[in-house]
Amino acid sequence: EHFHVACFAIYGYHRGDTQAEMEQVHGEVDDFVNLMAASQGGGWPSDADMAAVINAKEVDVLVDLIGLIHNHRHGILALRPALTQVNMVYAATTGGDHIDIFVSDKIASPPELIPDVYVEKMLLVPGSHFVNNQQGLLSRSWAPPTRSEFGLPAGASLVAGLNAFFKITPLIFHAWMQILQIVPSAVLALAKYQCVSPYLF
Repeated sequence: EHFHVACFAIYGYHRGDTQAEMEQVHGEVDDFVNLMAASQGGGWPSDADMAAVINAKEVDVLVDLIGLIHNHRHGILALRPALTQVNMVYAATTGGDHIDIFVSDKIASPPELIPDVYVEKMLLVPGSHFVNNQQGLLSRSWAPPTRSEFGLPAGASLVAGLNAFFKITPLIFHAWMQILQIVPSAVLALAKYQCVSPYLF
C-alpha cells in the first residue's frame, strides 16, 4: 500500500505463460504497460520510444528482470528512464553505468570478488536471490538425486553446464574439453534441454 507497482512488458507476454499466469500478473500490479504499443511511427517501437513511456510514468525504481540475454532491450535502460535502475537476474555484471544496483547473494557473488568484477553497487540478500516457484515441480519431501542414480563416479569432479544448448558456444565447449583433459577424473554433465525433468543426463 506504500508503493505504486507498474509492470512494463516489452513483448506483452512470455511464450511459456498461461492465460491464468498473465491474469495473475495483471491483478497483482497497479499498472500494466505493454511497451509494444509505444511506437511513435508505427511498427516496432525503438528503445527511445519505450524509454519515453517509462519516463512519463515518473518511475523511482526500475527493476530489470531480463538481463543481458538474447533479444534483450538494455538500450532502454541505457537511456536512464528511471531515477534508480536495478538488475536482479543471473549473477554477472552488466558492465554498464546504466544499472545502479545489482541484487545478488554472497554465494553467486562472493563479496571478495565484487570490487574486481562488478561496476554496480551491490545489494546482497540472505539466502538466494534467484526467485523461482518450484511448488508444482518438487514436493516438500523431494531429495536431490544421488550421483549413483546417473552412473556418475562418487569421487569425480563434476563439470556441469545447465544453460540452454544455444549458449554452449564452441569456445565454451573447447574450454570444457581442456578441463576434462587436465582433470581425467572429471565428468561433464549437461541439462536436459526443454524437458520437464530437472535431472542431468
